[in-house]
Amino acid sequence: MSGPEAPPRRDLAATNDQPTTGNYRVDLYKMEYEQCVSCYQDIYGSIWRIFSYLSAVTAALLVFGTQYLTPSAAVAASTVPLLIWFLCIYLPMDRYGGLRSDRLAELEGEIRKDYGADVRHFTLLKEKRQFQWRIWRSWRVRYGVYLLVIVLLLVLVVSLLSGARTGFLKKPVAAKFEGKVEITPPLSPPVSGTRTPN
Repeated sequence: MSGPEAPPRRDLAATNDQPTTGNYRVDLYKMEYEQCVSCYQDIYGSIWRIFSYLSAVTAALLVFGTQYLTPSAAVAASTVPLLIWFLCIYLPMDRYGGLRSDRLAELEGEIRKDYGADVRHFTLLKEKRQFQWRIWRSWRVRYGVYLLVIVLLLVLVVSLLSGARTGFLKKPVAAKFEGKVEITPPLSPPVSGTRTPN
């Protein structure tokens, strides 16, 4: 009687040269996950880098704009860079970052289903993004940005209304002359036929 047959040996060379379907799927998951994470980090890094640059522009407008503009006009002008950042940078890039985050959560679900690995970082992030009435539990940076934009819009409207009454450009101020000025009447020419004193 012969013993149980040994399982067939896999050809290691063939395994290394031609990966099995399981290994190939792991590599695809890993590659896509890494690319999505890198893209996600780049998106939000760019958003806040641009915000820091435009905050410096806002501060410069507040400091140096008052030399040529009235205070209300300088304040109104200083809100414009951050409002442009919100409309042209934050909203579209945050939406794109949300799409990347959702895809990462889907990848984590597929990895858990296929391989049993407990990968839940972006899955938990997606769950926490859902609004809750207990605002301190679901507070996100997004809400702070929206609050900032509301304040900026109010400041812009009040500054424009104030500037409409007082004007937006500073009126030139005449230079002050310190010292005494003596004004003497001009000498009149002598009239013909009159005698001049000797």
